[in-house]
Amino acid sequence: MIKGDALFNILKNVLATFQLFILSIIVVQLTSLAVWGDFIRVYLICTLIVMLINTGSKEFLITAISHTPTQQWQLLYNHFWFRFLLLLAIVPGLFLFAKFNVITLLIVLIMIFIRTILSSVDGLVVYNKAFNLSFYVELFSLFMLLIMLITAYNFTKLNTHVILLLMIFIDTVKLFAFNHRFKLFRYFRVQDYSFLKQVKSITPYMLIGIIGFIMNKADLYVFTWLSPDKESVAVYHILNTLTNGILIIISSMILVRSKVFFRMPLSLIKPLQFKYLLYSSAIIMFCLGLFYAVAPIVFKYNVGVLALLLIGLNGIVFSQYVILIYLNLRFNQIKNNNLIIGVAGCTQIAATFLLVPVFNVEGALSAVLLSNLIVGFGLRISTTKYLT
Repeated sequence: MIKGDALFNILKNVLATFQLFILSIIVVQLTSLAVWGDFIRVYLICTLIVMLINTGSKEFLITAISHTPTQQWQLLYNHFWFRFLLLLAIVPGLFLFAKFNVITLLIVLIMIFIRTILSSVDGLVVYNKAFNLSFYVELFSLFMLLIMLITAYNFTKLNTHVILLLMIFIDTVKLFAFNHRFKLFRYFRVQDYSFLKQVKSITPYMLIGIIGFIMNKADLYVFTWLSPDKESVAVYHILNTLTNGILIIISSMILVRSKVFFRMPLSLIKPLQFKYLLYSSAIIMFCLGLFYAVAPIVFKYNVGVLALLLIGLNGIVFSQYVILIYLNLRFNQIKNNNLIIGVAGCTQIAATFLLVPVFNVEGALSAVLLSNLIVGFGLRISTTKYLT
């Protein structure tokens, strides 16, 4: 990947992470934290289903898409129907557990359907190195969503249904933008579809995605489940987004030099860790200081110092162990990474259940810090033989 591609890919990932963060600012300013919390309860369920259906799809398509456009679309079509069948299997669960009414269920299913297609397109973005297109589409869609949100506020009452419908419209615009670039629907045909073959091909990638999800998002879902207060859910979602945004910025700095880790002398790993510790600390202090100053204005919420301290510690621990993940990949120790992260993720879920009822937001952030410490110590032990 050339430097321009790397830059656009990093910018796109950072922008995608902060989209909901920016959206939350607008909604809270126009309405209240309670409205955002009510929306987040529905949106998180939708996002969870999209993740379960689409996990590992980009990695699978990158390795499997052939060179001819007709074969590309054939694989995408088969891949999409495999995901669509998973979607149909999940529908009864929405009725039984999410307790959506008919209108909410219909809107959620439409959003999941469109995002299933978009997930398949993500594989083509990487395969064709169309990172600049992906970034500009994300940027344009964000501006368009904000303008439509403010416009809708002047004509109707903002609620969960209105926000979801606007997001569906924006996702549809994204799909047509990608279709204009890749001419997807010109090759709409399928041959030799095999559900069992798709299961065998995609399952390893789905497992990797699920492990990553448990580590990165499980605390947010558990907190939403345990907390009856809409404002608390909204606040924790904002803090969770801030945490993930900081981690994305830190990992993006390291991603630019990921190839270097595979050929640099091992004696330089520890000095490099210290260097990234300094960079990460500066970024964390700036982000947390800025958030502390603006939160009472833009979110109508006074964030506690302990919560900010826990977020900062999470970022510092992450900046140290993410390099060790690349070190394990360098020596083909993928199983070690997955095992350590899987154990940490399960610990995080258990700790969240125990700490949230007692310490609320700070309890959930403490559970995340505990899981990050487990990953850090586990990776340190697994990579000791390379660093000594």
